[in-house]
Amino acid sequence: MKFHHILIILFYFFTINTSCKSKNSKLAAQNDSIKLHAPVVDTMDKARQLKAPVINIEDTVTAKQYIIYTKDSAANIAGVSKKIATSLSGLSSFLKTNKMKAVGPPMAWYKTNKAPYFFEIGLPVAKKPAKLMKAFFVKEIGADSALVAHFFGPYEITGVAYDALKERLVSQNRKAVSAPYEIYVSDPIDEKGNLKNPYKVQTDIVMPYKKIK
Repeated sequence: MKFHHILIILFYFFTINTSCKSKNSKLAAQNDSIKLHAPVVDTMDKARQLKAPVINIEDTVTAKQYIIYTKDSAANIAGVSKKIATSLSGLSSFLKTNKMKAVGPPMAWYKTNKAPYFFEIGLPVAKKPAKLMKAFFVKEIGADSALVAHFFGPYEITGVAYDALKERLVSQNRKAVSAPYEIYVSDPIDEKGNLKNPYKVQTDIVMPYKKIK
């Protein structure tokens, strides 16, 4: 996926929602430490106004991978888009300087869904870098049982997918073991530089879990 395309789509989705008040309830944690909230731009009012998204839920085991990421925060939604754009640009430059390549699309962890917003944004790589610059971190994820919602639709209503994942966890007697994260699978911009039909753009929402004894 082209990084500048991700920057465009994140800026678009975050900024068009700056006037929306978040009315979706936070998805309650199934233990004290895991928050299963939707991303900051989601509103259930918006979801009701749009065509229903396509959500295919897969029960799988995630592959092990290293993620180089950065942490940031913002006072408002517009600030989130700018910070993410800066972070991805910095990550891309870091990889280029160290002769590394991303082995997959960008990934994000959203820690809060109201101001102030805290989040992590990262890129998967084949191996740990020898050195890390200040403000960059690396973590290993994967080898977890996980529910993955393959979401096709406007990004601002991904909260519907978070709800579906939470319901599946409860119905199958499972609980989350770590924070969910998003993978921006599809390039939302076509070859002519235009926004694609959002119902043809894929975002994966990954929710690692374990079975309750």
